[in-house]
Amino acid sequence: MKAIDIVDEGRAEMPELPIPMLRDEHVHVRVTAVPGVRCGCDHVGVVEEVGSKVTKPFRKGHRIVGFVYEAQVSFKETRQNQSLAPSQPISSPREMCRSSPDDVSDEKAATPGISITTVGQGLNKSLKLPLPTEPAAERDPILSHGGSTATGIFGIQFVKLPGLRVITTCSPHNSDYLRSLGVVIRALSDGLRREPGLGTIVPVDEEALCREHPNVRGPPLVTLGYEIFSERCAFSWGKSPPKRDEFEFTGLSWETSRGLLARGLIRRVAPVVNRGRAGLEDALVGLEELRNGRVSAGQLVYAL
Repeated sequence: MKAIDIVDEGRAEMPELPIPMLRDEHVHVRVTAVPGVRCGCDHVGVVEEVGSKVTKPFRKGHRIVGFVYEAQVSFKETRQNQSLAPSQPISSPREMCRSSPDDVSDEKAATPGISITTVGQGLNKSLKLPLPTEPAAERDPILSHGGSTATGIFGIQFVKLPGLRVITTCSPHNSDYLRSLGVVIRALSDGLRREPGLGTIVPVDEEALCREHPNVRGPPLVTLGYEIFSERCAFSWGKSPPKRDEFEFTGLSWETSRGLLARGLIRRVAPVVNRGRAGLEDALVGLEELRNGRVSAGQLVYAL
């Protein structure tokens, strides 16, 4: 199979890799669309084969969305028997798959997965903010640093639905769009007392962040989407142990979000479709677009 793989800092390749072994808890998926904004993770596709321990009602030909390790995870310990997105085909964990709505295009369906996962981990599990379906007891302000990223856009909506106030930072050309989601732009952030915040830009320049938002205090809490797989993750900077509670919480977060999306209570991030051309090769074009700062308030998606 073909897959985009980050083989070194600043260098991506598209090698031929063996088709992943179908694990008992996984589903083999023929991918039809992937978001290029994170070079992987999210995918939409059609089921080709179902593992023996998958209890969800997936059958061959079933259209689903899912979430797997991204191409940047290039460590053998983590990648063993795993799949990368974007690749063709992929092996997707059963609990990270959901049926894709019939009235939503593949390109739109590919956008929420990793962002909603990160938002649920950061806001609801780590910061203990109410779920979008639960009214907040108080209208405390929350700072979203980088509000026009895909994660920032979903995060703003997750904070607004319970009745909390959102203050954000963004580029001037995205101000009107974010105001339409109900936020206050950073000019008022000086009025923040020691309130929690969500940072959506990585890598994080902690010194710069503290200079810009001196009133946001508290120990930093780092969320890592890969922890939801309940397996040990290996990275260049260290290892993360299995965390079963992250896996279980993400299931709740996804089910909550699916209902809100279906009812139109949260908006999907606008897909920027096939910038360059369609196809796996041109997802590499998207990486250059990101590197040069030409993607904002949207999410690159490539049809395969």
